[in-house]
Amino acid sequence: MKTIQASELRIGNYVHADVGLPSLMLHEIKANDIPAIHRNEVQCYGVPLTEERLIRAGFNTNNNKTFSVSFYDISKKYDSDYFVFEFECYMIDMPNIEIKYVHQLQNFHFALTQTELTFKD
Repeated sequence: MKTIQASELRIGNYVHADVGLPSLMLHEIKANDIPAIHRNEVQCYGVPLTEERLIRAGFNTNNNKTFSVSFYDISKKYDSDYFVFEFECYMIDMPNIEIKYVHQLQNFHFALTQTELTFKD
């Protein structure tokens, strides 16, 4: 598993954190976590982006292949490891931008909308 660098994270991102317990725990990044991650005192790993997590983030779906929120849709492209985004009437294929983890989608959503992507329990 590849660890996440502090520079990839924003306050509020969800990650799996290794805090010395037998298993990784789901953790929401706080302001004081970033320096500890930067100093390698805490190891963080991505939370895989799944259909269930997209729905918990407020995305709607009709067919379990395309998920919609705000003004964009996200769908997995064929059998690849990346997603295709459609903005209103435009489709943008981004093969060089991998969004596989929850924190990556949170950052992408914030960049587009300037609002936080929140998850229901």
